[in-house]
Amino acid sequence: PLLRQSVVVACAALETYIADEVSLRIADGLAKGAAPPARLAELKVTVGEWKLVEDKYSRRRRAFREHVLAPKIRELASTSPTRIGNLLSMLGVKDWTKRVDKLRKVGTGETVRELDELSLRRNRIAHRGDRRGYGRVSITEIQAARYVDLVRSVASALEVVMGSP
Repeated sequence: PLLRQSVVVACAALETYIADEVSLRIADGLAKGAAPPARLAELKVTVGEWKLVEDKYSRRRRAFREHVLAPKIRELASTSPTRIGNLLSMLGVKDWTKRVDKLRKVGTGETVRELDELSLRRNRIAHRGDRRGYGRVSITEIQAARYVDLVRSVASALEVVMGSP
């Protein structure tokens, strides 16, 4: 059970890291006079969310970022390469997979393949108890460590790709 939990926790850590970093860095995309990246501009906001910020806060831009955008970003965060790409595109980051592959010194498309595999395994563990048929899929220390190392490696590369806040 602890090996499975290590996979789920590693994924949660990567999701949290990406969501926090995008939320922190998104202020640049909201600067006055600058057009936000397309993915950020397409984010849906309700009238209720807008009204909450308008009525309760004097520092509206900051309140909007912290109380409206950050929760939406956390909800979108995932270890899925598609979801990571969507969040990074809110910062205007392009071709992140090629850059991460290069920084990790792996072949083209390897990061996407590994993150897809990790996401599938995490979902199977978290939503189906890692069961296949009537039994559980085996997991070894080496497999669990490989997933944790993948998360560490991807997070380090993403730090470089996103640049300094």
